[in-house]
Amino acid sequence: MPAPLQKSSFITTLVLSVIFGFGAGAVGMIVVTAYVLPTPTFPGTSPTVLRGRLAGTALDEAAPSVDPARAAVLFMPRISRDGGPVHTYVSGEAVGAGIVLTSDGWLLTAENTFAKGRTLQDVVALIGAKAYPLKDMVKDPFTGVMFLKIEGNNLPVTAFGQSADLSPGGFAFAFDAEAGLHRLGVLAYDRISVATAADVVWSSERAEKTVHLSGADDLLPGSMVLGKKGEVIGVLASHDARGARAIPFEAFSGVISGVLREKRVARPYLGVRFTDLSGLLAPDVTHSAGRGAMLVGFADPTRPAVAKKSPADVAGLVAGDVIEAVNGEEVSVKNALPELLAEYQPGSVLTLTVLGAKGERSVDVTLGTAK
Repeated sequence: MPAPLQKSSFITTLVLSVIFGFGAGAVGMIVVTAYVLPTPTFPGTSPTVLRGRLAGTALDEAAPSVDPARAAVLFMPRISRDGGPVHTYVSGEAVGAGIVLTSDGWLLTAENTFAKGRTLQDVVALIGAKAYPLKDMVKDPFTGVMFLKIEGNNLPVTAFGQSADLSPGGFAFAFDAEAGLHRLGVLAYDRISVATAADVVWSSERAEKTVHLSGADDLLPGSMVLGKKGEVIGVLASHDARGARAIPFEAFSGVISGVLREKRVARPYLGVRFTDLSGLLAPDVTHSAGRGAMLVGFADPTRPAVAKKSPADVAGLVAGDVIEAVNGEEVSVKNALPELLAEYQPGSVLTLTVLGAKGERSVDVTLGTAK
């Protein structure tokens, strides 16, 4: 008998409802002020002077309220002539931002915070008026989100929500404790980039759907992206020619419980490459070819449509098959195949609705563990 489904979104909901307190947080007009933060303390050192400012722009009454204590600023300490760190943190010298995930000191940021060879020991997290060294780091290769651990205690945690309501032409907000709160325009909710023909071939083991935003040029990587009610719906990842790119919360929410328990990311593995027909063709195209993920590979035999001995191979999937749904959830523009799979734990048994050369069929597949 197949093992019961282990949909990690259920686990995450249970964990997050305890950790985050979804009901907390009032929504209202934010009053944007500028002030000099008090003197911070660094564990094991004497107090030093912090010169930082909470800035912001005039916003309309739809702007949510944000507690700066739920946001971290990530700095690289200066090095003195004798080789020791200088624990003075100056506004404008931050390398990234972070979001408080748990009261005992787990933070979220983006991998760009650790660009240019930065290591765990190179960066400290400043929350309010206190600086914390980083104790641990866990990267999610599927999304590029980084989980950081500090020795925190009774930190105010953040409420999270879904990004499903975002749409091109709409708006969201973003916040970091240096640049303040900004209103952002939603440019697109799609793949990172499509520059060549090869870019339309995706992997089931990589997040492809991201949110592209305008108006975030002054914000640090790792800044919180907020919905209209003030809940965090994503993490600002980087800036490119299309504007800022944010990773939606639902792309990494399924691995949070594993990171907290075991300090590792456990992602499911299917083992296919595909073209997302629902994202390439007009929505009024009928059939078959107007929706779903068509399994395609490259001429290079090391990058086939279906990886040898993968769960997809074992289940009998072949190049040319179109995966139309996962456990009844249709593969669509806002529900790409990797994101649908990411809702489940390794070992889950899924039923795929597949259109092939001989018509539509149901295929049961047992997910492996991504390496």
